Amino acid sequence: MSNLFDFDPREDDEEESDFDPFETSTEDEEYLPEPSENDESSEYESDDDVVDNEPQQHETTCSEPKEFVLSKDGKYCYYFEPPPQLPNRSNASLALHETPGPTLFASSRCTDILSSFLLFMEPIEKTIVEMTNLYGSRKYKELWLPVDIASLRAYYGLLILAGVYRSHGQCINELWDDQTGPPIFRATMTLKKFKLINECIRFDDKEQRKGIRSRDKLAPIRNVYDKWVNRLKMCYTVGKNVTVDEQLVPFRGRCPFTQYIPSKPHKYGIKIWRLCDASTYYAWNLEVYTGRDRNCKAEMSLQEALKDKPAGPRPISIEEYRARNLQKPQTQPAAFAEAKEKPLRAGLHHRIRRELADLYRVAAIAEKGNKVEILKKIYKLKEERRLHRSLKKKGI
Repeated sequence: MSNLFDFDPREDDEEESDFDPFETSTEDEEYLPEPSENDESSEYESDDDVVDNEPQQHETTCSEPKEFVLSKDGKYCYYFEPPPQLPNRSNASLALHETPGPTLFASSRCTDILSSFLLFMEPIEKTIVEMTNLYGSRKYKELWLPVDIASLRAYYGLLILAGVYRSHGQCINELWDDQTGPPIFRATMTLKKFKLINECIRFDDKEQRKGIRSRDKLAPIRNVYDKWVNRLKMCYTVGKNVTVDEQLVPFRGRCPFTQYIPSKPHKYGIKIWRLCDASTYYAWNLEVYTGRDRNCKAEMSLQEALKDKPAGPRPISIEEYRARNLQKPQTQPAAFAEAKEKPLRAGLHHRIRRELADLYRVAAIAEKGNKVEILKKIYKLKEERRLHRSLKKKGI
């Protein structure tokens, strides 16, 4: 049995001195190294790299349409077909954290028929009753009969019922008629009391309104109106789709902020901006347009500003823009000299933009490639006479 300490490594070197492990020879058979742990890990890493690169290649191929037209300055591309939208995760800030519909505050209080007056909270009713009795006592003195919350609820309950019967514009005496009128009107209150409440109902003290009226045109109902709008928000939660639009409430009485809009059916009325739920049409927020604030600085209109401007670029129409592209350079000054004599247009003014594509170049390419239908969808030249470009907003 040999001893481990008798081992001499120099003996093996002498015997195997002719063999060089680092020598590369072409005469011998091809050397194939055995796989090791490091090699296996490197193979896995390379496979992962290939898998990771696949979606990137797919994205690049999907997001590059084939046909496009460059703008005049060569910075923007106008594609005939929109790029495919890859599924992406929605922004967390846009997620709804509350369930749309009636809030817990509203659903927990809906118990009986009186729950229909939940929007008219008690502080509002007390203010209306107090100010109505104050104005009625000043006008009729001892002949005035005080109004309470029950009679006030009966009053605007009859107003809502008259709207259900579509009695707009109908004489009040016909609603209390013994033969033709609905019996519920006569059973609720007398016609004389209804007319008194309708005449004397107030939402603030008229004597304290003089100093506030100059700053706020909505001062007669501001205190009650703000509380009522806040109650609308407390009773309902809007969904993910909302609509903001204007509404012209028909009104031809005395009001300092009555609007005249010829495009509306009634033309005269009070304009109200409202935010509504698109699915249930619930008015979640309201804002009455009372006109321009007198304290702000008056600005010159766009038309007057362009007329007073002595020099600089002038807005031109689509016809002039097309004439400029078709005519020769030597005929351009005469064409623009004739156009300067015409009055300027008021409203939306067109201006030449170098980032837009040439209309005739786009039309020629579309006809050549049988893309007439696509051209009508993307560039509606006859209807809208402007380009729809797939670019981000530049803040101009």
